Amino acid sequence: MLRGAEGTIWVTGLRPRGRGFELDIDRRIDSDRWVEVSGTVLHEKGLVMIEGATITMTKAPDVETAPVETVPEVPKLPVEVVFHSPRDGETDVAPGETIRVQFSRGLDEKTLAGRTRITLAGAAADAPGLAHKAVYDAGSRSLTIRFDSPLPAFSTLRVEILAGVLGFDNAPVTPWAATFATGG
Repeated sequence: MLRGAEGTIWVTGLRPRGRGFELDIDRRIDSDRWVEVSGTVLHEKGLVMIEGATITMTKAPDVETAPVETVPEVPKLPVEVVFHSPRDGETDVAPGETIRVQFSRGLDEKTLAGRTRITLAGAAADAPGLAHKAVYDAGSRSLTIRFDSPLPAFSTLRVEILAGVLGFDNAPVTPWAATFATGG
């Protein structure tokens, strides 16, 4: 009997021996030997057989493996801001107001450090932002921003989530900004 990946073929008319070898069906070590059988292929009663004429030992064939096709990684959808308070363009916001920003998916909290900025409108791009503390709550997927001191009255502020923040699945967070004005 010859066994391959596609199935088994019975060999009839030959013993499993030849010049310099004799295979024993009860010895496991003989089950991984390669032989070459020539003969006539028969198909009877649903079985495929070879009526053997010769049998010789041979080496395992050189098998060329097909190159593994690399599947491109599915691009990750970016994480987006779905809600924020105060709203963009809102006026008369209380100077002691807390800012809340909620995201479409969870964030990798470590990537938030240093990536929130609050500036007064009209400030230079490299001007330092207002001192604040940003705390992320994974349960609500929200970021709460509190200021170290009350916001200046009657001023316009810009709140930004900068590039580099990642979702829990390493998807990028779309950079986001909103502007609002404080009251008196």
